Amino acid sequence: MKFYLCLFFTLLMTAHLFAQSPYILRGDQAYHTYDRVDILRLSDTTLINSVNNYNRKMTMDFFKDTWNGEILTAKDRYDLLHIYSDNYEFLGVEDSVNVSEGQNDIIFRGGVNELPINQQKISKSTFAQKPILKYFYKTPANFLQLHTPSFELIVNPVVQLSYYNQVNNENIVFQNIRGVEARAYIDNKVYFYTHLLETQRSYLDYTEEWINKYRTIPGQGFWKNYISGVIPNLNGYDYFNAKAYVGFHPVKSINIEFGHGNHFIGNGYRSLLLSDFSHNYFYLKFNTRIWKFHYQNIFAEMAPTSTLLNLNDVLLPKKYTATHYLAFKPNNKFEIGILKRLYLLEKIILNFNI
Repeated sequence: MKFYLCLFFTLLMTAHLFAQSPYILRGDQAYHTYDRVDILRLSDTTLINSVNNYNRKMTMDFFKDTWNGEILTAKDRYDLLHIYSDNYEFLGVEDSVNVSEGQNDIIFRGGVNELPINQQKISKSTFAQKPILKYFYKTPANFLQLHTPSFELIVNPVVQLSYYNQVNNENIVFQNIRGVEARAYIDNKVYFYTHLLETQRSYLDYTEEWINKYRTIPGQGFWKNYISGVIPNLNGYDYFNAKAYVGFHPVKSINIEFGHGNHFIGNGYRSLLLSDFSHNYFYLKFNTRIWKFHYQNIFAEMAPTSTLLNLNDVLLPKKYTATHYLAFKPNNKFEIGILKRLYLLEKIILNFNI
């Protein structure tokens, strides 16, 4: 691990780098739109996202190539416009769609579709609007944007509140999430990403049973009980989640990333290869893409037990894993992958995606 950390920082300081970007969070609408465009065969997907983690820049390049697809519905174009807006930094500066200042919402009400498809072109100026206090809401999707010739920063708040009742459950099922998401780019060569969330919430009965059995919360680490002093029957859990990483390209075909997070390899809602069901962990990741091959290496440091079971309040012991995944995708309809994972036990898994 020390060798790879030294290699990481050496390359970071000396290499000629290539533009790259953070990943779109899993569960984002972009994943569903990507699947639909892939099913419609509107573009070649053999060089994109073999491990099902969508890089913002590569995914935007893919979606920009699909805009002129004649079989796209109005709903498809609506979804694409939202993806363009969310990933504004990877749009071009040219503009052939004339949208007046303050009228960007016309786009989302079908204004763009009034033009013939071959005359439409979405660009940065499509989403530009008069900012608040110079830096806030320069575009509809981003709270704070700072752009200089060598540095770009995008910051968005995260807020989610929900309360509802479950049959035969006297407690209120709720979630109260507050946080911040930020991504930054230096010289279009190095990228940073962070996602910080403070949460109080409860779960449905079947999840509560799982938590009581295993003494942990899916996707979380340390937590404590939460009891509202204001609202009756508002009981649950209180926890903090922090994800952050930095990455770059030492050469065109290789991406290196170091950070604190989790990963997903495979297909479906919960992959049998490597799922993001776990809590965040420190990792060093290599992505190599050559022709139609994609090779990913993840070296990670994990804790074998929960902090809640650490009765003596001592430093938790560590365990280390090495995950290797090689995928070959000759066309849009077929992919074969081999995964090898080294930790307490060695596992080799074959993955077919047709």
